[in-house]
Amino acid sequence: MTFVPVANPKAFRQRTREGERDLNRDLREKSAPVDYEDHIGNQLCSLMREHDILLDLHSFRSKGEPFIFLGPQNNDGMLEPFHHAEAEGSFAAVLGPSIVTHGWLEIYAGFLEVRARHGYPRGPVSEGRGTTEYMRAVGGFGVTVECGTHDDPKSIDIAYAAIVNALSPGYGYIACPFRHLPIKG
Repeated sequence: MTFVPVANPKAFRQRTREGERDLNRDLREKSAPVDYEDHIGNQLCSLMREHDILLDLHSFRSKGEPFIFLGPQNNDGMLEPFHHAEAEGSFAAVLGPSIVTHGWLEIYAGFLEVRARHGYPRGPVSEGRGTTEYMRAVGGFGVTVECGTHDDPKSIDIAYAAIVNALSPGYGYIACPFRHLPIKG
């Protein structure tokens, strides 16, 4: 088990989502890293290959309720082949937030199609690949919990509850009860 309290120290110091660019775009190991996020990405990818499950905790700037990004259904497709949908869904179910978005990479690919139809340059689908997509690509599974806004103290409680719940009896890491916190209000 490994904890990475701050995945992008530069962005954290700047109090921004990005250091030089969004770390959760085109995340993969790069033999010739170009920017800060490429260097951090190489370290994170190496670390993720040593594990089976990823819990990625985020905060966001806009208003909204906490939610979970879940991966695709099991499939052998070209976009994001995956074979752990049931395990990933069970893992996500204990984390806390009740709002779930699934199939991010498929959604992103659709967004690129719409942009292209409107005359904008088509970026590669790989721009939509972040930590969870990388984790799935190397044989594991993972979910992202968007815990709430950056400055809302409740987002810390939501992140903490997700960690405790991920480690609780359903996954056998620690012996403690699930921590159900109010998400709204």
